Amino acid sequence: MKKTIIYILIGLIIVITFITLINRNSKDQKLYEVKAGNIIKEVLETGAVSKGEPLYLSFLTGGTIKTIDVSEGELVKKGQILASLDKSDLLIQKNQAQERLSIALTELELLKPGTKEQDIQTTQNKVNNALESLRLAEQSLEQTELSAELSLNQTYSSVFSLINESYILAKSIYNDLEQIRDDYFSDFYFSETQQARTSIGQIFNDYEKIKDLVTISSISSNKEKDQSLLITEQSFSNIEKEIENIINISESDYYKYRFSTADKNVLWNDKTQANTMLFQITSLINNINSVKEQNKANITLAKSQKVTAQANYDTILDSLKRLQTGGISLELEAAQAKVESARQDINLLEQQIERAVLIASSEARVSVINFRQGERVSPYSPVLVLIPEQDFQIKADIYEGDIVKIQIGNPVKVEFIAFPKQEFKGQIVSVNPIGKLKDNIVYYEIIVSLEEIPDNLMVEMTADLIIQAEQKENVLIIPQQGVIKEAGKTFVKVLEKNTVTEKEIKTGITDFLGNIEVIEGLKLGEIIVLD
Repeated sequence: MKKTIIYILIGLIIVITFITLINRNSKDQKLYEVKAGNIIKEVLETGAVSKGEPLYLSFLTGGTIKTIDVSEGELVKKGQILASLDKSDLLIQKNQAQERLSIALTELELLKPGTKEQDIQTTQNKVNNALESLRLAEQSLEQTELSAELSLNQTYSSVFSLINESYILAKSIYNDLEQIRDDYFSDFYFSETQQARTSIGQIFNDYEKIKDLVTISSISSNKEKDQSLLITEQSFSNIEKEIENIINISESDYYKYRFSTADKNVLWNDKTQANTMLFQITSLINNINSVKEQNKANITLAKSQKVTAQANYDTILDSLKRLQTGGISLELEAAQAKVESARQDINLLEQQIERAVLIASSEARVSVINFRQGERVSPYSPVLVLIPEQDFQIKADIYEGDIVKIQIGNPVKVEFIAFPKQEFKGQIVSVNPIGKLKDNIVYYEIIVSLEEIPDNLMVEMTADLIIQAEQKENVLIIPQQGVIKEAGKTFVKVLEKNTVTEKEIKTGITDFLGNIEVIEGLKLGEIIVLD
């Protein structure tokens, strides 16, 4: 009897101890419901007030400059577009990345479980569709190449007639000037006479160059046509310049009253016609170059679509063969990696496309333009230099590990030691692409403009900056203390039906409040355990 009582007491002690431990662990564990919200990646730095200094604006990606929308000396307003890059290559790359994503998703879809017969039939249908897409892509490429050839030939069709018109006009101009030379410039003792005869001789040389082009029996290749147009363009540029020189001589003190009004009118009429012809030649050259560039872009895109269609067909056909032979064993992890890689490429290209435009972040005056339309520019090469209209700015040095997160236009919260408990709004208006060493660490200088200048602000005053480097809205957010990293993987503990399980997740940006973005692995409303 005593033994029974002892066993009962021991059992009660064990149960009470177990319950106590469970309650203690439950109290130690904190639970958090996964929510959606906004998260901001911030960079903290200290800067100093300075007087307005030059702002160096550059693109974050290299490329060909499509437009320069301002001129030196121009006053620009906040938000005004200053320059842009040609986005055609980036758009083609984005289209290729989207097509790679489509292929990767197709490959991933093939991994979904189902009966072998269903898989084979479904995959066979996909093969048929992919083959049809490939056929259409090949047909589209063929049509694009044919259309490009036709459009270019049509553009070149007016070359001969324009060169012939140029020859007729050059001959007429030379005949006029030959008569004027005989009437007014036979006296070799005057320097103006020598200059006039030299100009007329130069016009004769240019006229002969155009004449040689007309007398050529056959100019078959487009390259030869291009060369002929360039020669004609340069010749008429020279002709117009030399006529203008002769006009100036006719207005000199010696010839002012010797030249008849009729002959002066002849000179002005020849100059006007030469200018008009030069414009027509230049316009045709530009039109030809434009058609070539457009054809190149269209053919590149069509070829890319064909390559993508071929790759898609090959991938699905390979899957069908493995299904039919019973040897299918696709790597789920590899397929997911392809999907993620394509998505990252798309995100990167979208950022580059978005950053292919320079916009004024404050009122300023254009001081220097370093590049012209059509020129290639490297990343971070200063394209424009602006002088701000605002007197005061804030300069700060940013650590090289943080500078990649920052770009012109990022909002900034500013606090001054001189004005406690006051917060001012600002914006990054310049990022100097040239780094500098401080204590063997590389820093890059940024300039921040203020929306409102506090009274009694002075140069060299200290400013604390909170830079909003990146912001994402309506994303899944959890506290950092719920995230566990081990063996190169990131996971959380999820409470499901009173059972705690581990889930691998993919995270994004973090903020200074201790929150972290969850990109994959969790759903809205799930409960996680915080350590």
